[in-house]
Amino acid sequence: MTKKGIIGAGNWLVDTVKTLDRFPKEGELCNIKSIEVGGGGGPCNVLFDLAAMTDQIPLYAAGVIGNDSNGDYLMNEISKRNIDARYMFKSDVPTSFTDVMSADGKRTFFLLQRPSILWPRIPQRICWQEA
Repeated sequence: MTKKGIIGAGNWLVDTVKTLDRFPKEGELCNIKSIEVGGGGGPCNVLFDLAAMTDQIPLYAAGVIGNDSNGDYLMNEISKRNIDARYMFKSDVPTSFTDVMSADGKRTFFLLQRPSILWPRIPQRICWQEA
């Protein structure tokens, strides 16, 4: 039997982009002008873009997220895009996230990588399952 579709496997995280009025020097204060939240990580970005382009290709999400509000957010976003989440696993470790600071056309990233570090243990669990 030939299977068709695209699987996005790897790091799934939540990006919180904070747009600043400027980048402060060390010890200085600046203002946050806006905050946007979205899914992040390579597989998330690719699958969400593909889902926006067509609904004619079966898409599968694969990775590890936390059993928390960020994990729930990602699962909701996956579901909204009709991406099959059967290969998403939940962990008691909080979902990975990135705080992105943006100002003056530049960005700086702060990453907390948690359940996605469990990913190397997962592929063998999904590779032999029937889709």
